[in-house]
Amino acid sequence: MSTLAWIAVDWGTSSLRIWGLDKDANTVFEATSNEGMASIACAADFETTLLSHIETCLTATDPVTVVCCGMVGAKQGWHDAGYQSLPINPLARQQVVRVPATDSRLQVWVVPGLCQRQPADVMRGEETQIAGVLAQMANQQAFSGMVCLPGTHSKWALCDAGEVTQFATFMTGEMFALLAKQSVLRFSVADSDWDAEIFKAAVKEAFAQPASISNLLFSVRATDVLGQAAGAFGKARLSGLLIGLELAGVLVLSEINQVHLVGGSELAELYQQACDALLIDTQVHSGETCVLAGLKAAYKQIVS
Repeated sequence: MSTLAWIAVDWGTSSLRIWGLDKDANTVFEATSNEGMASIACAADFETTLLSHIETCLTATDPVTVVCCGMVGAKQGWHDAGYQSLPINPLARQQVVRVPATDSRLQVWVVPGLCQRQPADVMRGEETQIAGVLAQMANQQAFSGMVCLPGTHSKWALCDAGEVTQFATFMTGEMFALLAKQSVLRFSVADSDWDAEIFKAAVKEAFAQPASISNLLFSVRATDVLGQAAGAFGKARLSGLLIGLELAGVLVLSEINQVHLVGGSELAELYQQACDALLIDTQVHSGETCVLAGLKAAYKQIVS
C-alpha cells in the first residue's frame, strides 16, 4: 500500500467523505458516513469524528495535513472559514484557513466559501467543485462559461478567463419539497407516475412564462382534479415547472451556449433533460471527481 501523505475531506450538512492520498495524489483509502454537520453537537466533536475514521493511519512523529471543504467551515461547523469575495480564481486561492486542532498529529485546513456582495449571495463547498471543474480543463486560465451545481439550493456560477465573476443560488429543490409535501399540490404529487415528455413540456412552459408560475403551479392540481391525462404525472409537471423557472432566471445572468453540470445523480440528469428541452448543450462532470480535484488544488496552495 502507498504511504499516506495527506487527507482530503468533503464535510457537508448531511454527509462526510474522506480520502487518504499519497504524495502523487493517488487514493490510499476512502471513508464515507452520514456524520454531516447537522448530526454533530458542537465544534469539538468534529475533531473526534474525524479521528474515528483516520486514527489508525496516523503516526506519532509525522503530523498529517487535512484539507476540508463544505459546511465544516460554516459558523456552525468546526471553524468559521469565512468567505472570499468575487472575482476569484478558485484554483489559485491564497486564503485557506488553518483550524486549531487539539491533536498534534493533525494539521487541519478549511477552504473558505465564496460571497457576492451585489446581489447578495453565498456558497460553501460548491467553490471547491467549481475549482475541480476548472482543474479538468485543458486551458484552465482561459475557461469562460457557466457551471451548474444542482441541489436543494442549486448554484449557477459564471466564469470568465478562469475566474468566478458572478453566481446565483436558486432554492428550487427546497421549493419542490415544500410544495410536494405541505401545499395543496401534495394530493396530486405523492403517488404520481413519471413522464419525461411531460417534464420537458413543463420546463418549456415555465421558461416561456415565468411571471405566470403561480398559475402554472396550480394547474398541477387542476388537471388532476379534472381527471385529465397530465394529472397522473403531477410530480413530473411540478419538477419541470420549477426547474424551467430556474432556467429562466439563469438566462438573465448570461447568454448560455453550454452548461457544465456537476453531479451524476438523478437530479443532475433532470437538469440535463431540462437543458436539452431548451436546446442548451451540457457537459456532465462527476461531483466526487470535481470535489477531490478541487481539494487537491487547495492542498497545492498550502504546500507550495
